Amino acid sequence: MKDIIFSYVICLATPLVMLVGGIICKNVKLKINHFVGYRTKTSMRNEDTWKFANHYLGKLWIIIGLLMTIFSSILLTYIYSKTGKISGMLCLGFIISQSLVVLISVFSVEKKLKEKFNTSADKTK
Repeated sequence: MKDIIFSYVICLATPLVMLVGGIICKNVKLKINHFVGYRTKTSMRNEDTWKFANHYLGKLWIIIGLLMTIFSSILLTYIYSKTGKISGMLCLGFIISQSLVVLISVFSVEKKLKEKFNTSADKTK
């Protein structure tokens, strides 16, 4: 039983961190810093880019984190009900696929920043 709980925790860690991180980024008014928030060269250019990037990432991560938590929980429960176990390789597959989603979300935020702000970080729209 401990193995199953451990497997669930490992497989759900990334989506739950995304969910909590999304709530923090979207709702907490963070000043530009090097410790908390969405920190890239583009997002840290000025206060407008910082606010936009953190708010956008927050919304994105709340939605994605919630969907991945639900999907992963259902899939893990289904697999466990059919096989009676959750293998380490399965957990590794979950972690890799979830990490790819995190990476895609970063590219999405950077793309939105470039669309919304020109090279001097002024709003274009």
